[in-house]
Amino acid sequence: MQGDGILELVLTDVRGQPIEDRVGVRIFRGDSRLVLDRGDIQFKPPHGAVRLKGLPTVPDALELHGRVTPTRYHGVRIPPFRLVSGQKKQIALVLPREPRKWKADFTGWKSLPPSFATFRKVLDRSQGLRLKGPERAVVTFKDFKGSRDYDVVDGDSQAARVLAKAALLNIHHKMSALRDPTANGTPWFQYVRRIIEVRRDRMIAEVDPQLADSVLTIHENIGQFATYERTHAANHHVNMPIDLFEAIPEESMLSIKSSESEGNLQLTFARATLKNEKFVLLDADIDEKGTFFGHVFEVVNHTLTGSKTHPFDVHELLLQQNIRAKLGYGLVPR
Repeated sequence: MQGDGILELVLTDVRGQPIEDRVGVRIFRGDSRLVLDRGDIQFKPPHGAVRLKGLPTVPDALELHGRVTPTRYHGVRIPPFRLVSGQKKQIALVLPREPRKWKADFTGWKSLPPSFATFRKVLDRSQGLRLKGPERAVVTFKDFKGSRDYDVVDGDSQAARVLAKAALLNIHHKMSALRDPTANGTPWFQYVRRIIEVRRDRMIAEVDPQLADSVLTIHENIGQFATYERTHAANHHVNMPIDLFEAIPEESMLSIKSSESEGNLQLTFARATLKNEKFVLLDADIDEKGTFFGHVFEVVNHTLTGSKTHPFDVHELLLQQNIRAKLGYGLVPR
């Protein structure tokens, strides 16, 4: 049904910048009847907005809703709205990037900002660092040194290597932003001694025993720490590098996670031994279920590869939470 309603759509990326993309828009009545179908609308900076005219208004259509289908971003829902004759309604939507349409643009080792000072030191101590794919080690740096080897993996490298490096940078940011409430606010990443292994969804590291003490304190006194929750640890045993140590008892493991509903950080520690020497290992990951994504961005049909959230999706979430975050990489069109 034709009307004189006007809807102005404003589309921005997670940093609040107008997108540049070809976009399809479909508008439906409350009874799911299609009232507008535009398949190729060009959104461009500096405005990133378009006016859709001729839409039904109250009382002909009490409620409308819709979908936005971009080319290089996740499709999102247009939440229910009403139009009044002679008035313009503006709806602003945030569109996260669709990982398959973008590639990582990593900041070079020498250009990493001062906030990466601990990160640099940790990587220079991480000999034998492994970047792993779904089933096997993709690459092992037996004599890894960050200042020499960090830039070997760039945005055009093998996909598994790129995703592992992106995941490491995501986890570094999250573990630096969140702090240990039992130790005068020490950033969790400060406890990392060396990184053993990185995958697209987690980091395995040797850490200072203080991390285990802090996690234990929080776990045993969870009611005193509103920003953390207890969570299961046993299912993380399969992630531990059992080939590098003589013993990593499952019963030694304990796990907590930060309590924010989107992109929470999970810290799982285990105790290991090798040649009578004791170690504390950490399995750190950011919410891998992917359920947060549809809630935060109203994403339509968000699908996950191998049931793991894509590191680029986590990149978008972290920037949505803090647009000034310096993650150590950006995303550029393929």
